[in-house]
Amino acid sequence: DAEDYVQVCNQSILDILSLEEDAVVGKKLEDVEGLQPYLQQANHPAALQMKQKYYLVYKRKLDSHSGKNLLFIEDYTQRYKYESITRQEAKMIAVGELSAGLAHEIRNPLGLIKSYIYIIRKKLSDSVSTHAVQVIDDSVDRINNLIENLLGFSRLSREKTAVVNVEELIWSMIMLEHK
Repeated sequence: DAEDYVQVCNQSILDILSLEEDAVVGKKLEDVEGLQPYLQQANHPAALQMKQKYYLVYKRKLDSHSGKNLLFIEDYTQRYKYESITRQEAKMIAVGELSAGLAHEIRNPLGLIKSYIYIIRKKLSDSVSTHAVQVIDDSVDRINNLIENLLGFSRLSREKTAVVNVEELIWSMIMLEHK
């Protein structure tokens, strides 16, 4: 109600708080056992983490005339995990794209160095200079191998197979479409 006394609650909140209805209904919100962390979070847009779960908490006026409020505590755990995975995948895709661009920018000067090494090698007469050019050539090859490994790691493999629970896949797609 307008004074924050609980008039009605659903089974979900009772399950979250591990309480019976009589421990909630008729009490002031701040007096309900275990509800304080959720009430503190009600004015913040971030998810609240409690006991390996994530919750979205918000308090809204039911209507402007009665002054009654609704307190929502939504179990956000699955969506939070999905969004975290999606963010990580997006980062990995960005790293892959960055790697490809970086590899191109590095390979251009390396190609020039390789070409000039070939020309310089023909003009060398002493063993010290020949050795120095060989060290440069080996270093260029090592950098090229590093670039290849980086690109290989960053490419998305289309060859992976995995066992998938089709029912879970379909339900997750339905939930995504529903939201």
